[in-house]
Amino acid sequence: MRTRLLLALWLGLLGVSGVATAGPLPEPTPGIAEDKSIAYRAGAPLIIDGDLSDWEGAAFKLIGRKSDVFRGEWSGPDDLTCTWSVMWDDTTFYFAAAIRDDVLAEAADPSQPWTGDCTFLYLDADGDGTIENKACFFLFQGQPTFLGMTANLVEAANAGSVSLAIVMEPRLGKAGRIVEVAIPLDCLPLQKPIQGAIFRMVPGFEEGTQSAEQPPKFLDWGGTNPDDAANLRQVIFAGATGTNPWAMARDPNPADGAAAVLMPLLRWTAGEGALLHDVYVGTSPALGPADLAAAHLPVTMYYHARGIEAGATYYWRVDEIATDGKTVCTGNVWSFTAQALTAYRPDPADAAGATSPSATLTWLPGAGALKHHVCFGENLEAVKQGAAEVDKGTPTEARFVPGTLEGLTTYYWRVDEIGAADAIKAGPVWSFTTYLPIDDFESYTDELGSAIFDAWMDGLTNGLSGSVVGYPTAPFAEQKIVHGGKQSMPLDYNNIASPFYSEAQREFASAQDWTMGDASTLVLFVRGRVGNGAAALSITVKDASNHAATVIHPDATVVGTAKWNEWKIPLSGLAGVNLTKVKMIVIGVGDKANPKTGGAGRIYIDDIYVTK
Repeated sequence: MRTRLLLALWLGLLGVSGVATAGPLPEPTPGIAEDKSIAYRAGAPLIIDGDLSDWEGAAFKLIGRKSDVFRGEWSGPDDLTCTWSVMWDDTTFYFAAAIRDDVLAEAADPSQPWTGDCTFLYLDADGDGTIENKACFFLFQGQPTFLGMTANLVEAANAGSVSLAIVMEPRLGKAGRIVEVAIPLDCLPLQKPIQGAIFRMVPGFEEGTQSAEQPPKFLDWGGTNPDDAANLRQVIFAGATGTNPWAMARDPNPADGAAAVLMPLLRWTAGEGALLHDVYVGTSPALGPADLAAAHLPVTMYYHARGIEAGATYYWRVDEIATDGKTVCTGNVWSFTAQALTAYRPDPADAAGATSPSATLTWLPGAGALKHHVCFGENLEAVKQGAAEVDKGTPTEARFVPGTLEGLTTYYWRVDEIGAADAIKAGPVWSFTTYLPIDDFESYTDELGSAIFDAWMDGLTNGLSGSVVGYPTAPFAEQKIVHGGKQSMPLDYNNIASPFYSEAQREFASAQDWTMGDASTLVLFVRGRVGNGAAALSITVKDASNHAATVIHPDATVVGTAKWNEWKIPLSGLAGVNLTKVKMIVIGVGDKANPKTGGAGRIYIDDIYVTK
């Protein structure tokens, strides 16, 4: 049994320190309510370096008034003041603060950062009244240090996935500094950041219990106890800088994307300063003047008297008109689907390809359905006719589990809805095609012998490269950052030292045939981490005769992208390999053909399969 090193549990000494460059210092953004703020979408990934030039246009808030003092004695803005902001993009949550301070006090103990100057961040990501995320950023022995104080951020620290800069800024006083942080959205977790969605947060600033300034003081947004989630303030996600999403209509009812809607009654929360409301309703998201259903409504409610067609999807938007009667704030486009008479919205979707052979079939029930008659099989005509060999019975729930299916096979299915007095509404015939699974990483356990690193040999085991598969303690597989199912493979790479590349390989117990069923494409999903530098990602396929072919991902920055990327590899590109007898696959990071000093980091691999 091999030995694995135990990584740091919660402390991340990562990031950038030093003296700030001569970038702009932020000023509080006017026109935003005192108890609210705005998280604008970053136009490009922000560089975590302590230079806030790329934060131009962000909404900054001020903490540095008597009303912001939660405890301690505060002598004025030069004593402690903070101007802060948050931004986001598809993968990352960003926080920045320009802190004016007169005395620098570093933490005496990295496990107790409040012994010195530190910045806290409290987040209620889903608005349920619970603080799911609490983090602290501070200097320890001159290094920017991140402390995760909730389980998900502990894991983020373990993974090294938080980027942090703390740089001194003389323009902000003797101990003035810039704090800049990037946290992957998956580590928070934060609700899907779409324009108009609201989350709750408070930043806080401590001058510590053992610092040169006594008594210690704590300032935060509003001057109340931030450990009480009731005191957190609202922040709204926005698109491009310069817009004010608080002026937009929000909280649609029916909720955006709702299905099985029976009545065309539309309601919403008015934007701030709105006097009247223009409502648009149509069957395309490109709503135009012809879709204006109600103009200058004085109430936040509209009944679509034209009615809604069963099974149809509708799009709607509310434009808010300000008290001057002229200023219009264009709203988001929302959608809903009216309940159909027959079974509808199948999952897998009709004609779907690349479906898991272990898929569960679900659908939305038609109006009045009490149970469902399911027909399922490989024969299209048999399903159309409801023949006995494809009759799967009448479940009461809108789901059917067909069991493990054949790979690279097309299946057909139909659901007839049964209502009162056994009235039957025949449904349409749907289809999907399965893939041939290579590895979905679901079968690995935390028992030695069946763990992920028992199947995937890495450099820690064979000594041939700088790779490490899995974690040092259970659970050995990744169970939070996954593409599908419940597990993925974490692969650490270290190309700093010889041999300057990292590989993990899996040899199959028996050779696999990748040519069956008109297969044409090998697919795998890969995800990197913020902070990983560009590096060659490769996959090598070997047959039973040890003939091999290697394909390199066309984008070397994929290892630094904190979202799942689908990599499609044509089987025709694996020249020289007998694809009827595939014996091994190898995933590598680094240029094995031309090895040279590279970087280190972690990527995640999930859902490897062959498809048509």
